Amino acid sequence: MTSTIAIEVLLGAVVFTVVSFLRWLRQHRCLFGARGKSIQWADVWASILFVLVFSGPPTLRVRDPAASIRGDVDSVVLLHLLVWGLAGAWVCYQVVRRSLVERRTALQLWVPQKIGLALIICLGASALVSPGLALTLFKVYQILVMLLFSLLFVQRYGVEACMNRLFLGSGLLVIAIAVAAFSAPDVLWAGSRLRGDLIAPAGETSVFLLILLCANRQRLPTIWFGVLFMVSVVVLIFSRTRTAYISIAAVLSLAILLRPKLPILRRFAFLMLALLPLAIFVPSISNWIIRDPESINTLSDRTGLWTDLTGITLEKSPVIGLGYYAASRVYGLQYNSGLGTAHSEFIETLVGGGILSAAVLVALWLTLFVYAASLLREKKDRTPFVCFSLLMSIMLSSLTGTVEGPYALAFWCVAAILPTLSAKRTRLLTNF
Repeated sequence: MTSTIAIEVLLGAVVFTVVSFLRWLRQHRCLFGARGKSIQWADVWASILFVLVFSGPPTLRVRDPAASIRGDVDSVVLLHLLVWGLAGAWVCYQVVRRSLVERRTALQLWVPQKIGLALIICLGASALVSPGLALTLFKVYQILVMLLFSLLFVQRYGVEACMNRLFLGSGLLVIAIAVAAFSAPDVLWAGSRLRGDLIAPAGETSVFLLILLCANRQRLPTIWFGVLFMVSVVVLIFSRTRTAYISIAAVLSLAILLRPKLPILRRFAFLMLALLPLAIFVPSISNWIIRDPESINTLSDRTGLWTDLTGITLEKSPVIGLGYYAASRVYGLQYNSGLGTAHSEFIETLVGGGILSAAVLVALWLTLFVYAASLLREKKDRTPFVCFSLLMSIMLSSLTGTVEGPYALAFWCVAAILPTLSAKRTRLLTNF
């Protein structure tokens, strides 16, 4: 019953957001960049598909971690197959259109995308030994689709359009979490924590929205900005997610140090700085933030899980791993029946794809941070800072969680945006 209510709430939020989005498109044609004067329905559907892929889509139910290993199929699985199938079809259509109709290079791959393809190949090799072949292949397929989808979307519609879709998707998810928190509390609440896992991780998604909201301040009416800002802050607070608290603190610290062209973000940073003594010296507030002091040393038993999974991987299959996203669901359940994943993207990659995949993943992260750091050093534009902030938030979240849903597509969008901005800057310097 509660799952049905949650689904109805989410669908209602989707309809409301899409209608508002279409009205926004009519009023602000510049959202599609140079194509804004001739918006086609194909462009609108591409944006809707972007939001659907960004959302995951939501799981909307508690599922046995071993169900994916067994290949169990339900309505949510069918929805995922439909959305990801449409996303793959859109990628194929764009590649064919660019090569045959527009007579352009089908794919212009930047360095991060080339490293990403190497990572996909390495993770794909783990399917040979995976206990859940279909699950591993589907997860690898998702990465491939997100890599190509984000790249083609940026190349077709531009950086600004991609950032706006990330903002739209984050806003939709946070609103859905906030509404469902009242209409279906037993679905999203875990004690005093608003986890939101069946829709999207509440804390990290609200951090995304806060970052992107400050970047879009000038385009939003004051009332809409105020409502979204307050909702995202409330969701962040009640999520009681320590990683999300650290992420927003790191972003606000960077805003003070680097002084990007985001005045509203800097004001928010100084406000939080002024309130910092309350979080330190008021016991009730500090206990709320820390949540469970005894779990900090072991990161809620994650360190034991990581040690166990790493040992098993190095013993059984250190090079290609044991099967991406499948092995951790088998051996993680043996360690603790309540843990369904490795609870760290780096450990998930090591266990699933072995040392080879883990090394490629580290190289990918280092490459993206080099791009971001070079752009931040040269100028204080909002887009490089927003990308760096999103990248940093995703990295912090991936240390103790898996990169799925909003994290995943946002990561590959940043991977497409950063080299695009770097290439534009190089061309400007060359022309000058």
